[in-house]
Amino acid sequence: YGIKLIDSMDRNELLIIEAWKFLKDLEKFSNVYKMHMLDWHHIYEPFTRYRLDERALIKDIMEKRFDSVFDAVKRNYSSIGELQESVESFIRSKMEECCPNLTSIAGPLLGAELISIAGGLKNLAMMPGSRIQILGAGKAFFISKKKSVPGPKHGVIFKHPLVHNSRERGRNARSLACRIAIAARIDYFSRQKNMEFLENSKKMLSE
Repeated sequence: YGIKLIDSMDRNELLIIEAWKFLKDLEKFSNVYKMHMLDWHHIYEPFTRYRLDERALIKDIMEKRFDSVFDAVKRNYSSIGELQESVESFIRSKMEECCPNLTSIAGPLLGAELISIAGGLKNLAMMPGSRIQILGAGKAFFISKKKSVPGPKHGVIFKHPLVHNSRERGRNARSLACRIAIAARIDYFSRQKNMEFLENSKKMLSE
């Protein structure tokens, strides 16, 4: 099954999925490094964390010298950040190349995540909007079924500003998911940016 799935996708899709998975791991590594950096720094300067917010504190830590191991941790943390930026840039480029409509509607990173969760652009294109709406919310969905409570209104598309910043998240999640479904189908069958569709989508999603 795995070989058939790989054969059904082109190289760009496979690269997008692999890059997305790697980016998620880099985020985990970065958070682990940051946690240890903050704790390590707290030993040297116990009260600094109470004077600065986290961003300012990280900046302060990076500008100072401590012991050799701590300095090595800081260098690696900085390198991970640079690598994250490179991987994100790579994903944006590949998404624009093979999924221009999905990229315009969902954004390159969210679009890549949807493709990764779906197992390829074809799978995403064949999904109804209702499925895309809760894609990535599998755990919450099964818990709702088990406990006979209302299911989740959205999955990873919650990250989209149209949903995340809205008071009507359920309604906006449905609208966005339907547009994403159409965009994925256009990309899968034509690979061309459809400006008429994108302009109509922009009007519909802004209402």
